[in-house]
Amino acid sequence: MKTMLKQGLLAAALLTSTAPVAMAQECADADRVPITWSTIAGFYTDAMAKLVSGFEAGHCVKVNVVNIDNSQLYNKQVIEMVGQTGAYDVVTLETSEKAEFAENGFILPMTEYFADKKAQLDDVAPTLAALTTQYKGDVWGLPYYTYTAGYIYRADLFDDPTEKEAFKKRFNYDLAVPTTWAQHRDIAEFFTRKAGETLKGEKLTKDFYGVGLMAGPFPEIQDEMSGVLWSQGADWLTGEGKVPVDAVEKAMNDYLELVKYAPPAALTVTYDGVMNQMKDGQIAQTYSFFLDQ
Repeated sequence: MKTMLKQGLLAAALLTSTAPVAMAQECADADRVPITWSTIAGFYTDAMAKLVSGFEAGHCVKVNVVNIDNSQLYNKQVIEMVGQTGAYDVVTLETSEKAEFAENGFILPMTEYFADKKAQLDDVAPTLAALTTQYKGDVWGLPYYTYTAGYIYRADLFDDPTEKEAFKKRFNYDLAVPTTWAQHRDIAEFFTRKAGETLKGEKLTKDFYGVGLMAGPFPEIQDEMSGVLWSQGADWLTGEGKVPVDAVEKAMNDYLELVKYAPPAALTVTYDGVMNQMKDGQIAQTYSFFLDQ
């Protein structure tokens, strides 16, 4: 998913944040300060329409939302920032990009802006704040969503008597929601079928896969890989700033083994793609990734 962070660059919004509602109601459209927000195309942005409308009603601004496909968001933003075009005032980021953008001056700290808004920052859970808003003692934005880790599966397959019997015969334990990565891998292998084979007693007209993955060269792969590392009691870096090679290598090898039970599109899709595979009846389950609760 997504792991998004809404952050300000030059943020014209800051210049108008204290404007009274009356001023916004009285200002002419020609006087509205333009604010351009680059963000993810699709339902993420659709859900923001009401928020944007309310902000415009209370401030003399005009918010231009630029919808960008999630797989292209990083590249398009970096091109504009390296070129110093000023194309975007507010950006939606992966948290894994926060330090990179901050160190390169692509985004500016908002610590001073939030100085009189402590209650707003305190409303963010400490762990979520550390992940999304904080870096080197400064505040860089607000969380886009909660980073609740989740797993989605086809209950109709897991509850089917024929599939349950076949799984028990093959793996010698009951088919159920997995509680270990080994069980998750068994389920992925079990439900991977070719066109012509049966699923729930019906012949498949197209290949079916045991798991949907975001395995392409996009930041979303860290959504899935992080969950595995954390479950091992590890992380991408130790407290000394070193890569825990053994833990990372094991997680990556396990992940590569799982890829063969995923659709070929696993190498080109992110969150939306996996969700479309589930809705289209192509996969039995997802991996663990952050959900936009």
